[in-house]
Amino acid sequence: MKRRRFLYSAVALTALPLRAHAQATPKVYRIGWITAQKASSLAQSIDALRAALADLKYVEGRNLTIAARYADVWHTWGTPESLTAKSQRLSAHAEAAGRDPAEITRASSLSLEDDLDTIATNVDAWGKAGIEYLVCGWPAGGREIVEAFSGRFLAT
Repeated sequence: MKRRRFLYSAVALTALPLRAHAQATPKVYRIGWITAQKASSLAQSIDALRAALADLKYVEGRNLTIAARYADVWHTWGTPESLTAKSQRLSAHAEAAGRDPAEITRASSLSLEDDLDTIATNVDAWGKAGIEYLVCGWPAGGREIVEAFSGRFLAT
């Protein structure tokens, strides 16, 4: 009996490091970027960022699947036209994971560097693309631009 207990204990102790190793989780990195620059002036930087993410094994389709399964908010970048297709793919992945796609808030960034009419056109385009939440960086023109923007778009 003592011998059997010893053998069970030895087997359990041998498997313990394997179990602990299997539960280790990799570190998750998140990137946040707020800028006051126009999207057109960022093309080279965004291409470099995407290349660097690819070097780190970022896989767009896989990461979209992860967002569809777990995210409350999906913040992305691109043109409204490109995000319409991505948003539709996100919805399909969410449905495949058993989630209501409407549970995931779509968000992107809005530059305040343009004139107010162009900003209005951009806001409409983002809305048509399904973007519900826009993050605005502080513009180079400062408070005056923010006040003009808020007076036109945030007035009740």
